[in-house]
Amino acid sequence: MLSLFRRRSEEGEVREAGSGFRLDWMQTDMHCHILPGIDDGAPDVEASIALLEQYNSMGIDRFIATPHVKQSMFPNTPATIRAAWERLAEACIRKGINVHIQYSAEYYLDEGFLEALRSDQLLPLPGNYLLIEVSFSRRPMIDLGEVARSVMDKGFFPILAHPERYRYWYKNLNKFETLKSQGWLLQVNLLSLAGYYGSPEQKMARILLDNELVDFIGTDTHKPDHLYHIESSGKDPWVQRASEIYLMNKFLELDGK
Repeated sequence: MLSLFRRRSEEGEVREAGSGFRLDWMQTDMHCHILPGIDDGAPDVEASIALLEQYNSMGIDRFIATPHVKQSMFPNTPATIRAAWERLAEACIRKGINVHIQYSAEYYLDEGFLEALRSDQLLPLPGNYLLIEVSFSRRPMIDLGEVARSVMDKGFFPILAHPERYRYWYKNLNKFETLKSQGWLLQVNLLSLAGYYGSPEQKMARILLDNELVDFIGTDTHKPDHLYHIESSGKDPWVQRASEIYLMNKFLELDGK
């Protein structure tokens, strides 16, 4: 397994990974887009393998792949997700890459998700958690409390993906506390804490962390630059703090491990 990687960025700059920054405190990256060719993450198997090797240099070998499921853009199904997982698993075996990958999904809250919930066509994370995202630009029209109740009535536990990225809630921290009281668990992106999306998202991620509202942390990695950015933030005190808090990642039991 490689422990040092070199690549040339779009600007021609050579970057290196393998500086010693570790992510093994996460235990499992439960939000990542590493399956090949089915969303805006890894475009093919080769790109998936490159991401896994990059992860490995940072101490992560356990993943729950969460490709987007969005009716209007990424209409993935359990069958398309499993097929992508099988392609990647076969490539890992051929190349001798020792990782443990299970698959789930990041569901966009739309009619497609609600129908899949009604018809029992969902792929939960281990422990029957469902990772759900909403629009970045518009407040959800549907009552999220009702969604949480519907999800829990089916025996699942709802996780709201990257709440720190929903700027329309920034002036109302009570909204996040309300979501928690309704049964939502909150998953913050490590990329947000690292400042990848900008200062507002970073600040809100820190606020959620400081108020002990964070249940899960995932990278939300789609491409190599995401991991390079996380690695470069390794000395940030808030990234360090994230490694020390109580996280539910540890309860995500992967099959056979």
